[in-house]
Amino acid sequence: MQLKQITKTYGNNNVLDHIDFDFGHSQIVGLIGKNGVGKTTLMKVMNGNIVNYKGEVQLSNKENVGYLIEHPKLYDNKSGLYNLKLFANVLGKGFDKKYADQIIDAFGMRSYIKKKIKKYSMGMKQKLAIAVS
Repeated sequence: MQLKQITKTYGNNNVLDHIDFDFGHSQIVGLIGKNGVGKTTLMKVMNGNIVNYKGEVQLSNKENVGYLIEHPKLYDNKSGLYNLKLFANVLGKGFDKKYADQIIDAFGMRSYIKKKIKKYSMGMKQKLAIAVS
């Protein structure tokens, strides 16, 4: 994904000012900054939730872009594995057990992936939310 000269203004407030960024292939990126500096706005521009901006967002393959903004939306009364399967199918990718096992191991979720989400800590929920994105 490439961002070219992304500019977003709310009234007289220039929130994003000519942002350029080139994301590498298979890269996980986190945005860090003070409240109100435009992190969420930038993410919403990148995922298409905000369309009234200047500049260009270039995606080489939109199907492989995942994002997590704010709080994870998961089904608390279901297991982490259920959520992984559900989101894989909803996003049209289909559930691939081999790939899911790699993700579960990479995030260190093996010991709790079959437990209900309501038993998870916030950190565990965030890991799962990133995995399903």
